[in-house]
Amino acid sequence: MKLSDLKLSVEQIHMDEDLQQKIIEELTERYGENGVKRTPRQKGHNHRNAQGYHRFGKVAAAILIVGVALAGISVPVRALVNSLVAERMEEIPQEEVTAIVEQTDHQAVEADGYSREYTEGEKERRGELYEAYRKGTFPEGELVQVDTEEEAKQQEFCYLKTNSAFYLPADRELTDEEILQMIDFEEKRNYALRQRYEEENAEEIAAEKAEKEEQIAQVVSEGGITEQEAIRIATEYLQQMYGLDGSGMELNHYYEESMNAGTLSREKSNYGVNWSNNGSHQYYYFWIDAGNGDLSEFSYSDAEWDTREQAEPSVSEASARASAIKEQAVDFLENRIGITESYDKVDTCYRVYNGEEVGTFVYVVFYKSDQTAYVLTYHWDGTVINYNSTSADRWEERIEQEAEYIAQDLSEYRGEKVTVELIHQ
Repeated sequence: MKLSDLKLSVEQIHMDEDLQQKIIEELTERYGENGVKRTPRQKGHNHRNAQGYHRFGKVAAAILIVGVALAGISVPVRALVNSLVAERMEEIPQEEVTAIVEQTDHQAVEADGYSREYTEGEKERRGELYEAYRKGTFPEGELVQVDTEEEAKQQEFCYLKTNSAFYLPADRELTDEEILQMIDFEEKRNYALRQRYEEENAEEIAAEKAEKEEQIAQVVSEGGITEQEAIRIATEYLQQMYGLDGSGMELNHYYEESMNAGTLSREKSNYGVNWSNNGSHQYYYFWIDAGNGDLSEFSYSDAEWDTREQAEPSVSEASARASAIKEQAVDFLENRIGITESYDKVDTCYRVYNGEEVGTFVYVVFYKSDQTAYVLTYHWDGTVINYNSTSADRWEERIEQEAEYIAQDLSEYRGEKVTVELIHQ
């Protein structure tokens, strides 16, 4: 994925503008200005990186915690995990929690490293085992942790504390027990970081919680929906779109006032309801209009960025591929989201750089006679990653501004003029 498109993805996430910029800076540092992943040698590490630079790692987890606070989300740790995992986390001795935080703070890397890539079988089993973990299937032992690379090389499977590297078996797949140990280790680390943040910001979190409760009471008194009703509605959409009921995944929900932070669907107050499956690195986000219960927006993300980047077509292939995606979008809007209306026109749009390079996203826009626009964003492999309801003028202004922004950004980086053409069909 190109850095410009990465930045646009971040800017479409619902969070404070300062936090958006922080994540953009992290992406720039991690991938470089041209969006190419930096190798461990470039970053100063001597182990091979499997997934740490391309998936949610320690920095992403920490940013998520801060983002939750900036968005006014006051969610206790128990709400983020089911009761069995919560009980396991709360049984961790305080001195161990403190040690985990200190260890993480002293590591000079932004994300976990791996001695080799996961196999396809390991990826599939990790997702299955993560669901089992959420339901109470815990490892029998603990992940072995070592202090030096020399010690790590003597172990078949371990974690090197100094640079946050997982050493995986070289000549075989991970066992179920080993995968569970890794999941358990990551859960404990996330728990420790959340607890530290909540302790350091207890007063602010409490004040934000009280403020949100007042805002919700006001919305309901004016005929709006409750947070529980929003969860029910979002769950129905999760089932319609993906055939999931949320079981085995983490649920998070919160209320946000109307605001404009560069997104298309936040002029009204919304409930944010999201599910995450950290085992398979899949994340489902829904924003439900607090006033009437309509779906304002949804987003989906996972860890398959490499595959999607490879799916980008050539300029000559793009038109036919965009037409096929348009057909998918028509079906998705009607049968997955449940919007069955008539439209003045349906437009498919994508970007082409210097006439020779196709952008990462395809937009399918449904225009109604009342100037409402429903926008579905796709990757070229046919994965829908975003939906929002906005106005036609607002959408057209946004897509034009993005083209100008990307042209300027790439021209500055390459040291030569880069043109960005919007192709509509």
